[in-house]
Amino acid sequence: MAHISKALRPPPRRETRHIPVDTRKIPLVLTYHPGLPDTGAILRKFKPVLLRSPVAQKLNLQPILSFRQPTNLESRLVRARLSGPRPASARESLKPSPSPCGDKRCNLCSCFNTNTFISSKVTGNRFNCVNAGASCKTRWCIYVISCDSCGCQYTGCTNNPRLRMNNHKSALEGYRLGKLTQTNCRLLYSHPSACESSLSFQIVQVF
Repeated sequence: MAHISKALRPPPRRETRHIPVDTRKIPLVLTYHPGLPDTGAILRKFKPVLLRSPVAQKLNLQPILSFRQPTNLESRLVRARLSGPRPASARESLKPSPSPCGDKRCNLCSCFNTNTFISSKVTGNRFNCVNAGASCKTRWCIYVISCDSCGCQYTGCTNNPRLRMNNHKSALEGYRLGKLTQTNCRLLYSHPSACESSLSFQIVQVF
C-alpha cells in the first residue's frame, strides 16, 4: 500500500533557476566556410589591440567567436515551418482553366467549352471535369459534344481534338448528303442541321 500511495503522490515541483548571462561576452558571428583562416587564432592575437579601446576597458568586454550555419541544400528545399493546407477554393484557383488555343486557323475555338464541370442531359447529374489547362491542342482526352438546343450529347475519345472535330463536321455534311452510310456515330450525324450552330465541344478528362 505504501508503494501505491507513493506512486499516486504528485511529483514535487522543481524550482527554476535563473542562470545569469554574462553580458561582457560579445560574439563575433561569422558564416562558416571551410576556406576560412584560423579566425580564433587571429582574434586571440589581436585581442590586446581590441581591448585598448577606452570603452572596452571600461566595460571589461570579452569577445568570443561564433559561427552560423551556411545555406545548404536542405535549407533551400525544406521549410522550417510547414504551412497549413490551402482551402479547396484556393487550390482550384491555382489550376489553369481550359481555354481555346487562339489559332486563327483553328475551327474548334468557336465551339470550345471552357467549363470545369458537365451536367448530364439525361440524369441531370453534375460531374467535375479533369481538364485543367486543356485546350484545342490537348493530346489524348475524353470529350463531349453537346447541343444546347435539343440537349443531345455525344462522348468520344481522341488524341487530336482539332482533327477529330473537323472529321465530325465533314461526316455530318456527308451524312446529310447521303454520301456516308456506314458509321458508328449515326446518332450524332443524324442530328438536325438546324442545331449545328449550337454544338459545343468540351474536354472532360485529360490522360
